[in-house]
Amino acid sequence: MREFDLLGVQLADFQGRIFESSLLLNISTPIFLRRFKNSKVANEIDNLKGVTWTLDELEAIQNINEEFSDANYGNNKYDKDVLYWIGYILRYISYTRNISTKKLFSLISYEKLNSMYYAYHTQGEEYVTESIFELFNIDESNFDSNNKFKEQIRKQILANI
Repeated sequence: MREFDLLGVQLADFQGRIFESSLLLNISTPIFLRRFKNSKVANEIDNLKGVTWTLDELEAIQNINEEFSDANYGNNKYDKDVLYWIGYILRYISYTRNISTKKLFSLISYEKLNSMYYAYHTQGEEYVTESIFELFNIDESNFDSNNKFKEQIRKQILANI
C-alpha cells in the first residue's frame, strides 16, 4: 500500500472537483462517470502525468467533453457533495492501492457509492476503503502494489513540490 502523501491528497481533491464540475454538463452522472473512467484525463491521473497541470477541474471537464461530446443525455444527477466525495474516495483507493481508474470502476458500483455517502462521508479514508472492499467482496491482494515506475515518478514529483 502506498502512503497517502501530499501528491495523493492533491490528486484526490482534483478528482473530487472534476466530479463536482460534471454537473455543468448536459449528461447524467452515471454517463459522466462511465466517460471519465475511459477518458484520457483519468489515464493521465492514473499514470501521474496530469500532476503538472494547474489542477484546473474545468480544463479537465472540457477535455473529457471534447473527447466524448456533451449531448443532452440523461437527467440523473448526483448531489454536488456526493460527487466530490465519490471522486475523492475513488482516487484515494486508486492512489494508495496502485489500481487504475478503469479497474477500480469495474469493481465498485458508483450507484452504491451514491447511497453510501450519508453513512460514510465523515469517516476516514482507510475505514471507508475497508468498508467498500468488504461490501463489494474485493480482495486487494490482486492489486499491483509494486509498480516501481509510478513510485519513482511520485518521488520525483514530491521532490519538486
